[in-house]
Amino acid sequence: MKKNLPISTDDFQTVINGGYYFVDKSMFIAEALSNMSETKLILRPRRFGKSLNMSMLKAFLEIGSPKGLFDGLAISGQKDFCEAHQGKYPVIFLSFKDIIAQDFSQALERLATRIGREAKRLGISSFTEIDEDDLAIIRKLSNETATETMLLTAFI
Repeated sequence: MKKNLPISTDDFQTVINGGYYFVDKSMFIAEALSNMSETKLILRPRRFGKSLNMSMLKAFLEIGSPKGLFDGLAISGQKDFCEAHQGKYPVIFLSFKDIIAQDFSQALERLATRIGREAKRLGISSFTEIDEDDLAIIRKLSNETATETMLLTAFI
């Protein structure tokens, strides 16, 4: 069976389920989680698979993701690691590449809308582990009632 190249496809599930060629970088997941730093900076040139890797990380970690997506990939050989992490976390995935705006204010508004949708999708407003001040901002983002000042304070 001839496979296609996943040109302009950065969704991991689409690549795996669509039978596209895929270079197995799944051990990136274990590497990313082995160093539990607060921030990770991943620098690669354009079109180098950053979004696909982030989508793969989301598909691995997110609650409710199909476990079979990783069958046959290198990470599936790490049984203890998979048992400990696969499908165990709520994941907010944001890509800035789709936030197209005329100015900073509009970009900030669109980013806030994206965060609000993700928070609503995950039901974050009901999480008890989140600080009350942050929870108030999340609720306003979910309801799309956050002010620009509130957004700037929350993001900066």
